[in-house]
Amino acid sequence: MKRKNQSGETEAGGYSILGWIVLLVPLSIFMFVMLFGKSFSFLQEQSASEAKTAAESLCRFGEADMRARDYQSAYARFMEAVKIKPDYPQSYIDLAQLYYTKGSIDQAIGWLQKAIELDIHQKDLVMNNLGLLYAQRGEYDKALNMFEQALSAGIKTEHVYTNIGNVYLSLKDYQKAADYYQKALDQKPSLQSVYQEMLKKAADEFRDDEEYNEVYKTAEFILANGIDARELEIYDEEIVSRFARTAERESTLHFRLGYAYYLYGDLHNTLKHYKTAVDLNPQSPQAQYRLGSLYLELREFENAEKHLRKAVEISPELYEARVALENVKRMLRNN
Repeated sequence: MKRKNQSGETEAGGYSILGWIVLLVPLSIFMFVMLFGKSFSFLQEQSASEAKTAAESLCRFGEADMRARDYQSAYARFMEAVKIKPDYPQSYIDLAQLYYTKGSIDQAIGWLQKAIELDIHQKDLVMNNLGLLYAQRGEYDKALNMFEQALSAGIKTEHVYTNIGNVYLSLKDYQKAADYYQKALDQKPSLQSVYQEMLKKAADEFRDDEEYNEVYKTAEFILANGIDARELEIYDEEIVSRFARTAERESTLHFRLGYAYYLYGDLHNTLKHYKTAVDLNPQSPQAQYRLGSLYLELREFENAEKHLRKAVEISPELYEARVALENVKRMLRNN
């Protein structure tokens, strides 16, 4: 029932009309967008863009908090990003990283699963990380399934093949472990693969960036239509290959392959790959120690002493190498 107050203003239920207008204006704008937003797509696009920008900022600040080990603040920022932009996958990935850092693998897996359900850039990398978490939890079937999905979704397979080899090593299927380590080694980078990977990263990074939209379009076009060999002529094949796969990384692959052969009982191939690992990275104490230990097992004592001594020189705290070296010295004296 309407009435007038002493100043002559009309009131409704004890509240001034002006008060109702102030209260209803924000609600009216909200209802307008809800009811007519589809007819005014620019409103939705602007709102989505602003939400994404806010979520990106929150994640950047949260990642800085994580580096500073302020996990409580990082968690609050990531969760706020999820509320603002539920379809922004980086917030889920950051939450997974946060929980993994704190030792909560189950929750890290849960957040990565949510990220994979979204339209995510470089989904193969997230699948690979999820596979690693399953493997760490001992769920090897799930890990292998996730690695297989990563292989089908991505273009860089060396790391994924290595991870599959690690799983089979844990399952004591040494032949399969060796097979997958060999597949990892076979993925030698070429100009074609490095250039393709560069294009994929550019397409992923600039897909939603208006400023660099032409970069995205060009990368997508080349990926869809194939790489012209003439585009690669300005690059040096050997330099690119060395840059893409360091000698240290290749040495590690040979070491893993040799170890799988050792567990399988194939000492010939073990020796071959251990020697290659040492040739590629002579400063690896583990490679030197394993090669020296193998020579000790083969009763080639001089070679054993040479490599075990080198392992101790590189890493004096490597107790196993020191013990093995003393054994070799004793055997050489006895001989």
